[in-house]
Amino acid sequence: MPKPVTLKKGQAFEFKNRGGFASKYSWDDWFKSDPKTGKGQLLQLVKGSDEQVTKKEADYSVETDAMPAKIKTAARKRYKVVRVSTRDADGAKLTDGIIIQARDMTAEERTAEDLKRAEEKAAGEETEEAPGTPAEAPATEAA
Repeated sequence: MPKPVTLKKGQAFEFKNRGGFASKYSWDDWFKSDPKTGKGQLLQLVKGSDEQVTKKEADYSVETDAMPAKIKTAARKRYKVVRVSTRDADGAKLTDGIIIQARDMTAEERTAEDLKRAEEKAAGEETEEAPGTPAEAPATEAA
């Protein structure tokens, strides 16, 4: 049976990652938005090596063409919507970078997202059933 944790007055408990998967990208920093407007700031993310990303000298290390999908998936998990551009303000193609701006999902978008997640979960549960279960086994004729 679980027991309540008691802390000293004014002390806060801090959860520490121990061997779990920590993201190599700063998603939460990238997706911060102004509480009043709900919009985030324009950020230019720069491509670099894995080592540069670890040292915070670059923002990402995958191919630039793959990054928009990764960003949108990470944002969706956090109930954010992100606009992504591979062109600068003058319309020139960015070679090793992208520009993003995040915002919070509206109440309607959040509801639609919850429905989409429920559908995806239900579809995933259907495919997890093993083939050849009695309901799916072919009927055989008695000889």
